[in-house]
Amino acid sequence: IALCQKDRRFLAALPFRGWRYRWLRLNYKMMQARPDASLRRVDRRDGLLMDVDNADVIDFTLYWFGVWEPVISLFLARHLRPGDSAVDFGANIGAHTITMARAVGPEGRVLAVEPGPEAYGRLTANLALNGLIQVECQPVAAGAEDGVVPLYRSQDFTRGRASIAAEAAAGGRVE
Repeated sequence: IALCQKDRRFLAALPFRGWRYRWLRLNYKMMQARPDASLRRVDRRDGLLMDVDNADVIDFTLYWFGVWEPVISLFLARHLRPGDSAVDFGANIGAHTITMARAVGPEGRVLAVEPGPEAYGRLTANLALNGLIQVECQPVAAGAEDGVVPLYRSQDFTRGRASIAAEAAAGGRVE
């Protein structure tokens, strides 16, 4: 976490917006080239913790800015109340799931649905890291019919771009 905070201070200290953008692009390309060195723990703006893989764009954004999709996160935090129920389809590593779980509190319930095996493992680990026991995770795809479908990984292996449409992703598949 200290490294994350140090990196964020460095980025904020760069004098020009263009330099910040270039630094982030260079750093992201380096992380994609060295995925073995990209796993890190971050503190989010809301004080919760997550383990992220900086080779993935969602995780990279969480690392550098402490939030993913800030408008959606703010909406969830403002509109979910203690005791509410919520569902996160395509939960990925849990960026929104964790926000929902905090908002509904221990008396609420969140159902997180994530079919990707790697993302599902990271989702459950991030929930455990924050002690969020009000979340039920399901390692399945949601659909109108029962059955088994292939999940195709994106060509750049970004977890958030996985799809059941073969033409939309070409980086391998899991059932």
